[in-house]
Amino acid sequence: MPATDQPKPRTTPDRLLDVAEHYIRQVGFHAFSFRDLATETGIKSASVHHHFPTKAALGVALVQRYRQRILAALEPLDDQPPSTALAALIAAHRTTLTTLDGLCIAGMLGAEEASLPPEVASETRAFFQAILTWLTRVFTRLGTSDPSAEARRLLAAIHGAMILARSLDDPTMYDTVVAPWLGKDADAPSLRA
Repeated sequence: MPATDQPKPRTTPDRLLDVAEHYIRQVGFHAFSFRDLATETGIKSASVHHHFPTKAALGVALVQRYRQRILAALEPLDDQPPSTALAALIAAHRTTLTTLDGLCIAGMLGAEEASLPPEVASETRAFFQAILTWLTRVFTRLGTSDPSAEARRLLAAIHGAMILARSLDDPTMYDTVVAPWLGKDADAPSLRA
């Protein structure tokens, strides 16, 4: 493979964010420390602080990266039929639930909002607002009578269904809850929440 085609090596900040994302999906923002991140990445705790002076700075960077990744994945779906776009978002969350064995990091952080550093809570709200804006556009294209309300209903259903499915260790619970939003002709592209 030519040197220009080789995958870019993961930087230390990226590796730290990857590990933090895994922890948040599994156990939440408050259940891990910089020492845990250092151990997982094979660096010293002081090096974690070099990249992210505070846990709040780490949380802000993580949610910003997550929002950018999700919005970049959703953008091409604006050219797809609305039912396909909805199916992709729904499938992405199911993949997170079943393949990554966790919850959407925004959902986990949203549940912890009252105890988060204010700047992390603010970034989490910005994430949800961005997804609601995207969903409202999709429901507008579908001709839904109240696209904004339908966007809120679907996003609440997705996150509630993830919690229910995880709590009961039954992914079919997720499928049952989100089924009303899946069109028969929807062919969901691969996406990860």
